[in-house]
Amino acid sequence: MKVGNFFLEIRGKIETAKKTRSNYVLELGEKREAMVSDALEELKGDRLIKAFIKTINLSWSDVVKGVDFYVIYITDKHRVCPLSVSGRSWVEFKKRQHPENQCISVDLEEEISSIKNKIIRAIAAQERKWKS
Repeated sequence: MKVGNFFLEIRGKIETAKKTRSNYVLELGEKREAMVSDALEELKGDRLIKAFIKTINLSWSDVVKGVDFYVIYITDKHRVCPLSVSGRSWVEFKKRQHPENQCISVDLEEEISSIKNKIIRAIAAQERKWKS
């Protein structure tokens, strides 16, 4: 099977699955990603990261690679930390599914400072080739 066909098949299955899920579940994911985006903006303002890119919903990075954000930071050169965002109960599954990504859990009542700390720990783990 060609890579392009594989991607389209997987994306189609995800679109179908999303239609059967409640809007509440989808909204939880969007809320978590918005909270992480706010935390990343603050980290950027604090100059602890250079930039970040949110992946497009159902894009190759989202579907196949399991990445929600690419976090760009500088050590001796520009580096990228692929970041996956999840609820607490899904973190271990996502880590097994995409071991090359750093994965953080975000609770809906969590403070931005806590999310920022998780992102910084994920970047540090990425630097050490560990998993967050």
